[in-house]
Amino acid sequence: MKRFFTLAALCIALSYAGAQYIIMGGFKYQLISRTTAAVYGFNKTTNTGAVTILGGITYNGGRYSVKEIGDSAFCNYTGMTSVTIPSSVTNIWHDAFRGCSGLTSVIIPSSVTDIGIWAFNGCTGLTKITA
Repeated sequence: MKRFFTLAALCIALSYAGAQYIIMGGFKYQLISRTTAAVYGFNKTTNTGAVTILGGITYNGGRYSVKEIGDSAFCNYTGMTSVTIPSSVTNIWHDAFRGCSGLTSVIIPSSVTDIGIWAFNGCTGLTKITA
C-alpha cells in the first residue's frame, strides 16, 4: 500500500513539474505544449476597463497560440468592464470569470467549445454576451 501512495505522489509531482508560467504584457500564461498556452491571470492594477486577451504570444523564440482561459484566471476581479476573447481560444475553464461583478460585456468566439462550471457565476453586471 505504501508503494502505491509513493508512486501516486511521484506521478502527481511529475505532472506539475512540466508546467511553465511566464508573465508577459501584464498577463500570466502557462505554456501547455510547444505551441499552445493558457491565460492564468493578469496584473489587476494595469489591466482595467476593457480587456483584450491576445490570440498568441512569442516567448524564447517560440510562438504559442492561446487556447485556454485557465481556471480562476480572472476570478473576483471587479475592475474589468469588458473582455474580448480571441478566436484561438477553445476552452474557458471553471471559475474563469467568477465574481467579476464589474464585467458588463463579453465577446466569446465560435471557436469556444467548452465553458466550465461557474465560469461566469457572480458576474452580476453582465448584460451583453456576443458570440
